[in-house]
Amino acid sequence: MNDKKDLLFYDAAATTAIAGIIHLVLGIPSNNPNSQILFVVDVPIDKVWSFYTDLHHLEVITPKRLDFKIIESSSNKITQGQTAHFSSKLLTRMTWKTTITTCKPYTYVDEMSNTIFKRWKHTHVFDKISENQTKVTDEIEFELQYGFIGKMFEWYAVDKLKKIFAHRQQATINALSNI
Repeated sequence: MNDKKDLLFYDAAATTAIAGIIHLVLGIPSNNPNSQILFVVDVPIDKVWSFYTDLHHLEVITPKRLDFKIIESSSNKITQGQTAHFSSKLLTRMTWKTTITTCKPYTYVDEMSNTIFKRWKHTHVFDKISENQTKVTDEIEFELQYGFIGKMFEWYAVDKLKKIFAHRQQATINALSNI
């Protein structure tokens, strides 16, 4: 460990893992990991909505190191009931299917299957703050596969997701500033 920040991260991660183990051993239900990421862009809501409902926005905002690919999709625009298959590198290359289970103006929900997640629900909400400002909110609920072992690694998944979504936030701001 290089500095106090690494030590604090290690302590927090170890504490979270130990808490997860205690919950499992004692049979105490733990809350599924939930994350909410929000940020504001200086762009009108209709432009933000148009950007986010174009499936190819994912190629723009996903970190390059993940080598994200759209394999196939029932539509290039995000719509209710749409399915899409993606591929990306995490530890190894993995593929998954996403279904848009809800899509109404300024909100849509994607749910994943065929992946390391037993459950994945990602809600995208866009709120108009003013004529030229929009709040972007990502709400993520997930549970890893593999029972006890998956529970022990949820802290790791949350940490990785925070880093991915920090990149997505900056990439979104950059992309929308060019519209």
